[in-house]
Amino acid sequence: MQRRPRNDMETVDMNMMEALKNIRSVLNVGGDRNIRENEAFHIANRALISHEAEDAIQLPYIDWEEKCWGRVFHAFHSPDVALSYLETKKGFCCSQHYHKNRVNFFLCITGSIVVERWVGITPVGVTIKKVLFPGDVMSVDCNICHQFEVIESGKVVEVYWPGDGPVRLDDIVRFGVGGPLE
Repeated sequence: MQRRPRNDMETVDMNMMEALKNIRSVLNVGGDRNIRENEAFHIANRALISHEAEDAIQLPYIDWEEKCWGRVFHAFHSPDVALSYLETKKGFCCSQHYHKNRVNFFLCITGSIVVERWVGITPVGVTIKKVLFPGDVMSVDCNICHQFEVIESGKVVEVYWPGDGPVRLDDIVRFGVGGPLE
């Protein structure tokens, strides 16, 4: 007998969980990283941009966390994988930070952001910047300092999976705070 969902949010959580399992399996196989990230994007896109997911995101009881750059909803997390849904505001950035144990995968849904990565755990020296437009993805390994800047307001999905340990939402080491772009 198949279990019936209690509400719309539970249905979306089950869909996200299945998508996250598929994303993690795609990203953990060998081969070209760009091909794997592209496939992960398509899996996430199918799961998150469906009518069902869009309806759930609009539900009034979602616990949004307000940020200087917009707001975030932590849709799902476990020691193996997590998903956060971001609504971003043009002209703002997050803090420069790194995660000790989790890989950070960005999926741009709408708008655009610039993700900047440094070579190590501190925000000094040479950086690599990548502009993400709708459909673009980027991974940042654990212990790599990074930051995003919002170029055009929009929606971004972040998927996390283990790098050097379990996924924890409090796994973040910050250098200052985010705020308006100068």
